[in-house]
Amino acid sequence: KYFSPLRDLDIEVHTVGMTGQLFDVLKIINVWRLIKNIQPDVVQTWMYHADLIGGLAARFAGVHTVIWGIHSTVLKYGETKFATICIVYLLALFSYFIPKRIIVCANQSKKAHVRLWYRKSIIRVVANGYDLSHFSIDIKKKRAWMDEFVLNQEIPCLGMVGRFDSYKDHNNLIEALSLLRSRKYDFRCFLIGAKMDEENTELVKLVESNGLAKQIELVGSRADIPVVMNGLDIHILSSSMEAFPNVLAEAMACGTPCVSTDVGDAAFILGETGWLTPPRDPRKLANKIAEAINCLFAPGWKDRQNAARKRIVDNFSIDTMARQYQSIWIES
Repeated sequence: KYFSPLRDLDIEVHTVGMTGQLFDVLKIINVWRLIKNIQPDVVQTWMYHADLIGGLAARFAGVHTVIWGIHSTVLKYGETKFATICIVYLLALFSYFIPKRIIVCANQSKKAHVRLWYRKSIIRVVANGYDLSHFSIDIKKKRAWMDEFVLNQEIPCLGMVGRFDSYKDHNNLIEALSLLRSRKYDFRCFLIGAKMDEENTELVKLVESNGLAKQIELVGSRADIPVVMNGLDIHILSSSMEAFPNVLAEAMACGTPCVSTDVGDAAFILGETGWLTPPRDPRKLANKIAEAINCLFAPGWKDRQNAARKRIVDNFSIDTMARQYQSIWIES
C-alpha cells in the first residue's frame, strides 16, 4: 500500500515480502541482512509480529535503538489468535531486553500492557495524528455524498466506518437502530468498510431480521473517507474493543459529531463534543443516538461541529504526532 507513495517522494524503500507466515526463516534472515547492511540509527517496528521479528533482527544486526509500536488495547481469548496471544506474552518478557522505548497509541493501551507486565518505564503514549488538509469540513464533499445516495436533508444521515469484525460489534449498532425505529425515529444509516456489503449474508440477515432493510445501506469499502465523513450528520462507533479509534478523529476533523461506546481512548478523543455510552448495551446506545438526533435539529449544532473539528486540530494533527515520534527517537 505504501511502497509506491513513498518511492514517489524519493524515499528509499525495501520490501522483504513477509506474507503472514511467522516462521518464514529465509525472509526473517533477509530482514536481518537488510538491517545489518543499512545500519540505521533507529529501527521503529509496528505492531506485535513486527515488534518480535524486527526487534530481534535489529538487535542481532547490532542496532541498539529499537522502538516498538503497539496499537492494540486488550486481548480477547477465544477471538484473538492463539499465536498472537503467545507473541504478546513473549514480548512482555522481551520488553526488558530489546526495545529502548515502546510507543503505544492510546492511554488505555499503556494501562493494558503494564498489566501484562510490559516494562512500564519505557512506554510512551503518542496519539495518532491526521492530515487535517485531507480531513476537513467541505460542503462540496457533503453535497457529493447526498447526491450519490439521493438523501433528504430533513432525515438524519447516520453511519459507521469499520470493517465487519466481532470487535466492531455491529450487532450492538443494529439492535440500537431497531430500538430507534420502534420509537418512530426516521433515519438513514450507512455502513462502510470491508465486508460491509450485500455479499455478507450474515450481515444482510441481521439487518433484515431487525426490520431495517429500508433504513440501512450496506456500502462496502470506500477509498474516499473524507467524503463519507462530510456526508454523515452523525458518526457512530459501536465497538466492544478499540485502542485509539481513528474513525472518531477522522469524522470530527470533518465536523461530524460522534456517538461512541466508551472503549480505548474514545472519551479522550471526543472530549465534550460527542456522546459516550457503555459497550454491548444497545438500549443505552439507542438513547445516545436519539440525543444526538435531537441536537441535530436544535440550535447550536454548528457550534458542536466546529468544536469537534477544533478538538482534533488542537490535539491530533499529523505534525504533532511526527514531532513526538522524532523526539522519542532522539532521546533514545
